[in-house]
Amino acid sequence: MVLTAEPFITRMTNAGLGTVGARYGAELARTEPIIFYAAARDWAEKNPDAIKKFRDAIAEGADIVNTDRDKASTSIAKFTKQPIELVKATPPNQSEPTLKAEQLGWWIDVMSSQKCCRPNSISAN
Repeated sequence: MVLTAEPFITRMTNAGLGTVGARYGAELARTEPIIFYAAARDWAEKNPDAIKKFRDAIAEGADIVNTDRDKASTSIAKFTKQPIELVKATPPNQSEPTLKAEQLGWWIDVMSSQKCCRPNSISAN
């Protein structure tokens, strides 16, 4: 049993090395982000223009991913050095550019339980 993501699922199934038990994101309807970006609060407060530009870029990228499959696939293939055919065979994801506080809760709980941070030192704002 393997828990993995695309493009590995497609490569394994195409090679006859396994079958899909569940597509974690689509079939299990999970919404927690697997990647998010963070900045120290003091840096963010001193650099509001950089924060705005970064958020705008993330939103622009999400719009492309959600509305222009060819453009998104070309970009993904370029930056990941994967064959375009493999990228296009990968089921698309829906990109959510805004992180909600409740989506970050699981990560905060895990980090706190492992004493990676103080619970009151983290916020999703």
